[in-house]
Amino acid sequence: MRDAGHPVREVGNPPELWLAALPLYAELQRAECAFAADHVDRLGAPDLLLVRSADRSSDLVERELAVEEDAQTRLAGHLPDVERLCADLATSGVPESIQHDDLHMSNLYVDGSRLRVLDWGDSSVSHPFASLVVTFRFLREYNRLSADDPWFAGLCDA
Repeated sequence: MRDAGHPVREVGNPPELWLAALPLYAELQRAECAFAADHVDRLGAPDLLLVRSADRSSDLVERELAVEEDAQTRLAGHLPDVERLCADLATSGVPESIQHDDLHMSNLYVDGSRLRVLDWGDSSVSHPFASLVVTFRFLREYNRLSADDPWFAGLCDA
């Protein structure tokens, strides 16, 4: 990994670097859409397709989890939202593809003007927007960006 450069964490996780990286990452995801089934069937990538997400969420809530009962009740209360959001994404016209699922400041590397995404060990085939969950969480928690910070709209557009 020495030749990959330095993780963006070392330079403060600036949103500007994500603004440069996300269009390249999206380009990769668009190109990989045609191979999504092959990633699952032949290469063994986890299948987290939207058509199964609502069922998986229901299965999770029905299990005996190591959480307090009120937490499990809250999870169950979110099931209709999960179903609605999955249905909305499924009709968005954005096809499912490979997604990193751990895309944060320690997995994006910079070397001069070159950016690299490392550590694809948690990747899956799912909706491409799922990648942004972790990216945005780190920008909120590490960079202290508020949920309504204009950076998020710009990064979504990117």
